[in-house]
Amino acid sequence: MTSKHSEPADYMLRYSQDRKILYDYDLRVSKSNKIHAILKDYFNDNMNNMTVLDVGCSAGLIDINLADYFHKIIASDLDSDALSYGKNISHDKKKNNLIFMYNDGCKLPFKNDSFDIVINNLV
Repeated sequence: MTSKHSEPADYMLRYSQDRKILYDYDLRVSKSNKIHAILKDYFNDNMNNMTVLDVGCSAGLIDINLADYFHKIIASDLDSDALSYGKNISHDKKKNNLIFMYNDGCKLPFKNDSFDIVINNLV
């Protein structure tokens, strides 16, 4: 039996490989546009200096699009293959304010109040 704080099982690390929808760039951009519209309305379009954490980002395709609107985004996930995929796209699109991080969302290494916004989608 595994506790909720032990190392993740291999099936969890490969979650996104079995869900190709997470790699559908156009669909993820559409989702990102919806998230952006909600945040833009809530924050009165004053987001350029904000820092975002996305817990469970998978390949980070939503974050790649959102990076245009925020100062910095930390995209974290347990799936190293998905993170590598996202890093490559982010690099190609020159998203220098987007940082990918291999991390267990239950053990975040950040101090309180480190982020203005936290996103958690499909986790």
